[in-house]
Amino acid sequence: MSDVEKYGILSTSIVVSKASVLNNALLNSNKQENDVNFDGQIMNWVLLSFAVITPMSNSISMAFRRRDEALRHIADIKTTLWNLYSAHACWDWSNARKPNSGRAGGTIDWQDHGDHVLEAIVLMCQDLTRMLTLPNGSRARHRVTGCGAVEAKKIMAVRLKLHRSIYRRQNMLTSLCEVFKDQGLPPNEATRIRQWERMVTQRIGKLERSHHC
Repeated sequence: MSDVEKYGILSTSIVVSKASVLNNALLNSNKQENDVNFDGQIMNWVLLSFAVITPMSNSISMAFRRRDEALRHIADIKTTLWNLYSAHACWDWSNARKPNSGRAGGTIDWQDHGDHVLEAIVLMCQDLTRMLTLPNGSRARHRVTGCGAVEAKKIMAVRLKLHRSIYRRQNMLTSLCEVFKDQGLPPNEATRIRQWERMVTQRIGKLERSHHC
């Protein structure tokens, strides 16, 4: 296999681009030979501004909008996970008329339960951080060149592993909520915890989509 085939150096878009440059160079050369007053300025600057500057400006604006949206999602995930941990570590539903109700009547080690919740949250955040700092595998070079396609395949393989790991941590939090319910947590409070878990899952999904674009 040649280097051209291996690394994808030669492609249709590259051939067309080089042909366009060569055609423009020949056009300028012929124009200069036929017109002694020709100074090489045949570009319409208004057209140039619409063809180059406007798409570049829109691309930068879209990137900053995605960044702001991602920061909002991260802030929502942070506060929701903090509330989840506080619920598992601090909430009590004891009744003054029933001395052995609430956490006092539980049959588990509540400190150990809170530690398991904190462990799941920390590991989830580590996986999420690793995923968000991965290189982007959807650039033009990943679709046009052979080496770019290989790089994109490796990135997607790591992303998939991290994606599965994140949702395993989410499932761990769900299982710990079931333990909480089994100890007598009221259904309305359990529903609130479920809503927070769902919110975290939604925000993580939106972060994945924003980072992959």
